[in-house]
Amino acid sequence: MRYTSDVNPIVRELDQERKRLNLTKAQLAARCGLASISVRKIFTSEGADIKLSTVAKIAEALGASLKLHLVDEEVDRERGRYLVGRLSRRNLAEQIAARSSVDPGDVEHVLANLELTPTERLSRSLSRGRLRRQRR
Repeated sequence: MRYTSDVNPIVRELDQERKRLNLTKAQLAARCGLASISVRKIFTSEGADIKLSTVAKIAEALGASLKLHLVDEEVDRERGRYLVGRLSRRNLAEQIAARSSVDPGDVEHVLANLELTPTERLSRSLSRGRLRRQRR
């Protein structure tokens, strides 16, 4: 069966587990107390409206469990941007290090600091104890 982007990834995983256990959709339906037509629709319909309780019943019948957590999408986007920037810096650092015979970690450190404003650099150095504040 081919999945479209509309099919829920959780349903896709459950269907893969069903196949791994060599269960037909009818056998799965009998295990979880659902009508076989309902189970068939869940696994084959694009954009099917599926209740969480139904997904939980199917997961339990397959010997799996569901874990839910709230996701703050803005934090995920911010973290994604951070990781992409970090990977870009790391790749650039490795290229520079290969040409210059220096440690890639040192180059990455320099590149990261170039992105900071002078005030941010000073603040970072003070917080890490690299510079000492003068007492008056």
